[in-house]
Amino acid sequence: MQALVKYHGLKDWKMRLPYHDSISVNTTSMTTEAQITTLLCHRLLVGGEPDLSRLSRTARLFAASASRSLVGGFSRLYAGSDDEGTYARRFADEREMDLRTVIVPLASKVRTEDAHREVLTSPFFKARVESAQKRCDVMERAILGNDLDLVGTLAERDTLELHSLTMTGENRLIIMTEDSLRIIGKVRELRGQGVKAYFSMQTGPSVFVNTSEKHEKAVKRALEKLGYRAHLSRVGGEARIL
Repeated sequence: MQALVKYHGLKDWKMRLPYHDSISVNTTSMTTEAQITTLLCHRLLVGGEPDLSRLSRTARLFAASASRSLVGGFSRLYAGSDDEGTYARRFADEREMDLRTVIVPLASKVRTEDAHREVLTSPFFKARVESAQKRCDVMERAILGNDLDLVGTLAERDTLELHSLTMTGENRLIIMTEDSLRIIGKVRELRGQGVKAYFSMQTGPSVFVNTSEKHEKAVKRALEKLGYRAHLSRVGGEARIL
């Protein structure tokens, strides 16, 4: 899963309620399998079929990002004031936008929970909440309009804004690494050469490069020449019971 507009910080840690909405897209590479008990499986089925919006609230209790991942495609997590109002909804898939992504996984020692707590101490946190909430509306329209340039630009801005919060928190947490910056530099270089390529990061050093079908292989080759493992991905579907 790649978060295009990320959330940071929780206003209710027990119920895992974020301060603002967030948007992500599921990937087709690096999938995750989880084993659940038969009892839990029965509880999660409604009329024999999974009700994804309802299930997204259950997934949110484990991680707010899991709520979006569960419904698949391009999804938005609505930050309500309680459990009932905080759920994820899929609003688009590959039919609206055939986004291609080149993923470069990089190891991190930083726990996401620590980063969530750290950003609350940044003097810019309130501005971030307002900015991200507005960006979600623009991002959703850009995806529905199949506007790669706008989606990519918004994801880059959101990335830099997100990481600026961790760097200006009480402990001045820097999550980007030299590898992250090197990849970002290459992405900007490729874009200067006419390649559709935009970087995106979450709460960690790994880099997602959003691109098109026409340019995905060129992006992958360029990153592999730098010595990194790069994985191609398309828009993924919802969670499934195997």
